[in-house]
Amino acid sequence: GVRVAVVDSGVDYLHADFGGPGDVAGFRKNDPTILEPGTFPTAKVVAGFDLVGDDYVSGDTPVPDPDPLECASDAVDHGSAMASAVAGYGVTSTGATYRGAYAMSFNANAFSLAPGVAPEAELIAVKTFGCGQRVSDRILDGVEWVLDPNQDGNFEDRPDVVSLSIGSYPGAFVSVLEEAAQALVTAGIVVVAGNGNSRGGRGYFAAASPALAPNLISVGSTLNEEVRYEMLQVTGPSG
Repeated sequence: GVRVAVVDSGVDYLHADFGGPGDVAGFRKNDPTILEPGTFPTAKVVAGFDLVGDDYVSGDTPVPDPDPLECASDAVDHGSAMASAVAGYGVTSTGATYRGAYAMSFNANAFSLAPGVAPEAELIAVKTFGCGQRVSDRILDGVEWVLDPNQDGNFEDRPDVVSLSIGSYPGAFVSVLEEAAQALVTAGIVVVAGNGNSRGGRGYFAAASPALAPNLISVGSTLNEEVRYEMLQVTGPSG
């Protein structure tokens, strides 16, 4: 019953971890600018949007489209890794989507990719990065979009949680993104942001925006994210 919006580089909703067919050939044939009939939304990734377009580079004019599929070059990259950690069903050792019960007693060794921390939650994929880009000036657009996913002026469809696994370099300043994240909290959304996530600023006292906003959940980085990223690489695009 909980919906989590992942504001990131899109989600490979065709991946078996999200209940997709797990077909590499099908993934490669998918046109990322349109929604092929029956492909999206899914039971797991229930909504989403590409706010920039695959060719977007910061400073360009965005070319939005309705398909939030993560780029082929990034098919096992950050957005899918975050979505997997949050709410992936899990992938069995045979490469199939795990469809069993979630209990402390199940055998974790039976998975090629373990379930996320909330495998029965639903996901909203908000794509704010072009293919291969590590920096985007359109993340604020994604934060605004999640307040009203169907853009009808009624905020009742807003998610329960927003994941912002992003961050600036450490420094004592208040960014517009930080203020926007706080506005989501004021609207009743739980916002979770990465803290100390900048590769150039790891170390003690490395807190950074937007994780410094007063009332969001600030999460320090660990090796777990990299391990899950490597596991997604093993299972492959849409694997």
